[in-house]
Amino acid sequence: MKRTNQLFVLLVLLIVPMLISCAWLLGTETVAPPVATEVQNIQAATSAATNAPVATTLSSSDAATATAFANCYHPEQITASMIGQSVCVRGVIQNLSQGSAATRYTFSDQPNTFFLYDQVYEVIDPNTGKTLGSGTCVEVHGTVKNISGVPYINIEDLLVGKRYQGFYFYHDPASCTW
Repeated sequence: MKRTNQLFVLLVLLIVPMLISCAWLLGTETVAPPVATEVQNIQAATSAATNAPVATTLSSSDAATATAFANCYHPEQITASMIGQSVCVRGVIQNLSQGSAATRYTFSDQPNTFFLYDQVYEVIDPNTGKTLGSGTCVEVHGTVKNISGVPYINIEDLLVGKRYQGFYFYHDPASCTW
């Protein structure tokens, strides 16, 4: 009987701390990891002949290198004075404009504000096969350019081979809450 009590006490001493640490971990807030992206050729997507993605997803090591949120700018902070600078921008897409020749992601309903642009590709969620759209939290690392003084990042410049380097999105829009 004494040996049974000793085993019981030993088990309690081992299990209770584990349960407490698990409960603590479950209660802590976590940030959703970035999701790898695909690109799809706009002209191929609009053609009935070809509808297959022309690029593959990011590797998991690429996704793991996303910069901490604190090192990024909100899209409203990107100004014409930043043209030529390499920056990290993190925000929620407000609007997606697609045509047969370009994709444009905007972060504001105001005119002449920062946007993402690509003349050839659209960004595809590899989990759904759909183009990223309104309400998606994105993080982009690129060089600020300008069209008529309006700052933008050309996401086509982020393609290395068939992989994006520096474009991430998050399924949880709260990942972009400032």
